Amino acid sequence: MTPPFRSERSANRRARPRASVTPAAIALLALLCAALPARAAVAEHLLFEGLGTGEGWQTDDDSVLLSRNQGNPAADADVLLWQALQFRPDLHLFALEDLEGRTGTDAGAGATLEMFQLRYSRRTSAPLTVEAGKVTMPIGLFPDRHFADTNPLIGSPASYDYDSEYPYGIVVNGRISKFDYLASVVSLPLRDGRAMPEASHAPRPALGAGYTPFSGFRIGVYATRGPYLGRDVEDLLPAGTTWRDFGQEVEGFEVQLTRGYFVLNGEFALSAYEVPAHGPGLHGRSWYLDGRYTLSPRLFTALRVEQSRYPFILPISPFFWIAAPVDLWDAEAGVGYRIAPTTLLKVTYRRDLWPVDESIKPYYPEGYAVAVQISHRFDVLSWFDRTP
Repeated sequence: MTPPFRSERSANRRARPRASVTPAAIALLALLCAALPARAAVAEHLLFEGLGTGEGWQTDDDSVLLSRNQGNPAADADVLLWQALQFRPDLHLFALEDLEGRTGTDAGAGATLEMFQLRYSRRTSAPLTVEAGKVTMPIGLFPDRHFADTNPLIGSPASYDYDSEYPYGIVVNGRISKFDYLASVVSLPLRDGRAMPEASHAPRPALGAGYTPFSGFRIGVYATRGPYLGRDVEDLLPAGTTWRDFGQEVEGFEVQLTRGYFVLNGEFALSAYEVPAHGPGLHGRSWYLDGRYTLSPRLFTALRVEQSRYPFILPISPFFWIAAPVDLWDAEAGVGYRIAPTTLLKVTYRRDLWPVDESIKPYYPEGYAVAVQISHRFDVLSWFDRTP
C-alpha cells in the first residue's frame, strides 16, 4: 500500500510552482483606483495590507505527516497581500495573493491568487454579508484562523488541506439575534485528509447554523454534499461513470468558548465517501480541540489535540480502488510572544501517532517537528504616506 501524504500525486502537487497571477490582480485594482477622482480619495477607499511570515523547521526523516526536507533543517517564507476597494460603504472588491518560497526537497517559489471576490455587507441589527467569486471555505472553524497571526500554533489540523486551492462560490451569511446562519454553493469539497485524488471544480451546497446563548460561547453545525473526485482519475473509473457520479458527505459540529484569558475552539466531523469499484462506502471521522491561554499581554501558551480516522483512497484500475480508514493521533504545543503589536513569534513542538495494524505499520512511521515562526502584519499604503 502506498503510504499517505507521500503518494506521487501529493508530492508533485506540493513541489510544483504555482502560477503567478498576482501582478494581474494588483494591476486590476490599480486600474479601478485610477477611476477615483483624486489621490486622497484612493487612500480613503483602498486598503492594501500584508502579512509576512518566516518559518524554520527541524523534524525527523520518517514521519508521514510531519517530516520535512528528509530530516534536515528547512525554511519557508510567505507573504500574503490583501486589498479591498470600497465602491460604497456596503460594497467592496477584495483580493488576496500568496507569495511563497521553500527550501530543501520541496524547494521552489510561486505566487497564487487565493481569493478574488465582490462582497456586500449590511450592518444593521440583523447583519448580512454576501460574497461571490473565489472565496475561503465557508464551513468549519479553522479556515478563518489558519493565518500566522490568528492560528494559536504553527501547524494545522490534519483534516484541513491547505495545498488545495480556494473554491469558487457564492456565500450568504448573517445573524438574527442569538442565531447565525450560512448558505452557500462552492466548487470544492471540504477535504477530510490528504491521501485521496485531486478534486476538480463542481457545484456543491454548504450550509451552517450557530447559536450563541451568551457572550463568549457559541455552538454550531454544518453540512456539505457533492463530488470529491476530479478529471485526473477519469481513465481509472468503471465504464459508464464519471468523476461527478461519486459523492462526499460531511456533517460537523463546532464549539467556541472564551472565558477571561482562555480561548477554546473545537470541531467534530463525520464524513462518507462513495468509492468507485469498491462496493460499500467509506466513512471518516475527525475531531480537534485547541486552546490558548494568555499569561501576560505579550505572552501566551497553546495546545492542540486531534484524532482522525481519515479516508485513504487510491485508484489502481477501473476494477480496483484501495479505500480504507486510517487512524491518526496528533498533538502540538507551543508558546507565543508578541514582540510588537504587529509582530508575533511562536515556537512549537508536535508529535504524531498512527495506531494502525502491525501489517501496515512500516508505512506509517511516527515522528516529531520543532518549528519557529515569526510573522509581521504591515500596511503598504502607509509606506507612501508623506503626512508629517
